[in-house]
Amino acid sequence: MINLVDESKWEQAFAGKYHSIYFDPKYLNIVKQSFGYEISYYVFLKGNNLLFAAALFSKDAKIVVPYGFTYNSIFFDKNIGDRVYLEIFGDLVRTLKIKHKKMWLRLPPEITDLRPFIWGGFHVMNRYTYFRKSTDGFSAKILKKVAQQRVGLTLEIADANDEDVDLNLETCFAHGLAKSMYPNYKTLFTQLSKKGYLKAFRIYKQGERQVTRIALIDKEASSLSTISMNVSNSTVLPFLNYEMYNWCANNKIELVDMVGANDKGVANFKYSFNAKLTPYYLVNYNRRRAIFLRLFGEIKNQLKNILGK
Repeated sequence: MINLVDESKWEQAFAGKYHSIYFDPKYLNIVKQSFGYEISYYVFLKGNNLLFAAALFSKDAKIVVPYGFTYNSIFFDKNIGDRVYLEIFGDLVRTLKIKHKKMWLRLPPEITDLRPFIWGGFHVMNRYTYFRKSTDGFSAKILKKVAQQRVGLTLEIADANDEDVDLNLETCFAHGLAKSMYPNYKTLFTQLSKKGYLKAFRIYKQGERQVTRIALIDKEASSLSTISMNVSNSTVLPFLNYEMYNWCANNKIELVDMVGANDKGVANFKYSFNAKLTPYYLVNYNRRRAIFLRLFGEIKNQLKNILGK
């Protein structure tokens, strides 16, 4: 049975060894404080073995996606069989439906069996991202572009500073984020930067900044997730990606999530670096909608039975 626990019991369940920052309260509390969220910690233990854990954010009694560039913090032991998986996630769905009338979850790509959510009345939407191993090779076409671009370009890689944050906030809010959320994202990026979670990749040409990318570094999982780019010269992007992947490979970062492949133009560029297309899912629950659809289904079946007679 899934149990709701406090932060200290959560830490005990992980025995202080988090396989990703997404489960570390130091990171989770930055997100909580930046957006004014509540955190609920759920665990499923068999003896001392942690089979499932979820740190879920809520606001105004609604489960929410933490922020625009990440997944909800949900872990499960991949060695469990189908029956145990369905039991755990079915219990999660039932527990959440009791407490919350509305929910949005961006499930991590490891969660591919959506049956407990579908059976629980959730609406499921398919999305895509690109993953790439940092040690994978590059195509001859990319290597040629990089060789041509390298002349006159200067690369800087450092912990993100205030200027990096401000430039990327400008980009984020020019591409769809609600302006009312600016103070929240400003606090988030600033605090992530102060704690060493954000790395900046800067490209200069003759002293002028061409591109600034910020990325979330997850040392526990040996991964990097791109967050945003502020671009004044898009022709240098192959050089930027080439250098970022090499930096990852040289700094024990094994996997890069390019965060998004749902826009055709962006997807084609990311694919050119031999990245692997990977699906993930958004699931949404609305209690009123679920009740309406259930009643509609019952009425529909009744009419079929009557007309069938």
